[in-house]
Amino acid sequence: MDDPTGPAEALPSGYLRSKWVAEQVLGIARDRGLPVSVYRVDVVSGDQVNGACQTRDFVWLSLRGLIQAGAVPAGLDVAVPLTPVDYVSSAMVALSLSERVRPGTFHLYNQSHLTFAEFVTELRARGHRLEELDRDSWSTLVRSDPDNVMLPLLEAFEMMARGDGTFYPPVDTSVAERALADTGIECPKMTVDLFRRYVTFFTEAGFLPPVNAAAPPVEAAARLAARP
Repeated sequence: MDDPTGPAEALPSGYLRSKWVAEQVLGIARDRGLPVSVYRVDVVSGDQVNGACQTRDFVWLSLRGLIQAGAVPAGLDVAVPLTPVDYVSSAMVALSLSERVRPGTFHLYNQSHLTFAEFVTELRARGHRLEELDRDSWSTLVRSDPDNVMLPLLEAFEMMARGDGTFYPPVDTSVAERALADTGIECPKMTVDLFRRYVTFFTEAGFLPPVNAAAPPVEAAARLAARP
């Protein structure tokens, strides 16, 4: 769909508002007759073959922060639309070069999801100790560690963890799917195997902390962090 985003005052973060501003600028160019296309891309993940991915993404920094804390907040069952970068790049190139596709607004978004709870299950299977705490205790624990990479993202993470559907809202991808119908380019389903490939890449690259099975439980640290 090509529904306009916003209104700006309803968007919950400066990051989203900056994207809204960018679309308004492109809209001005389109209104003046320029052939402008907008590609709305959600959570871009690594490629499907090697799992290679950039390390400044919200999802991966959040997972690293969870591992650093050794704990996760309860009820972390939010679905995440990871969209492989090789699909995104192929789709954008195909759409931009197609002679039959008119300029428009295209959503490149994965309709198949895994949840953060499933991510945590896989990290535990790798040997990472991730204990479940109530949300207040978990937040206090993370805030007590100035080196946790999640600190700058904590407000956004807590917003996502509420699971009210506003952080990753439903997205209609039908326009992009119809435009790509004859190209052979389809968004792949997000599977546990593909997520494991990503974790392997980040572990071998040294981005995710090594497994420390001997690490002490976090309950005592959480209790200390919660003290006034």
